[in-house]
Amino acid sequence: MAVSVNQQGARTTEELEPMDKVACAHCAQDWVLCYERKDTGQRFFLCPECESVWDPEDDLHEDTGMYLSEYLLTGDPAKDWEIITPCG
Repeated sequence: MAVSVNQQGARTTEELEPMDKVACAHCAQDWVLCYERKDTGQRFFLCPECESVWDPEDDLHEDTGMYLSEYLLTGDPAKDWEIITPCG
């Protein structure tokens, strides 16, 4: 597992191992999972339940104000799930 430290000194996870589960700090209804854009390969973390998004350098234990449609900026939230895939 790659772990880094953000500017505030909090540990952040850039890649989660399958056994390392972090509950969504926003909704607490699902696990935060690694996803990537199919077109760019850009990786990010996402709660599939509420669509909250974290950048790899963000602390996954902290709430986020970013949502999938805002993060991808496709202009069509219905297509957002078509251009992302779970990290392999």
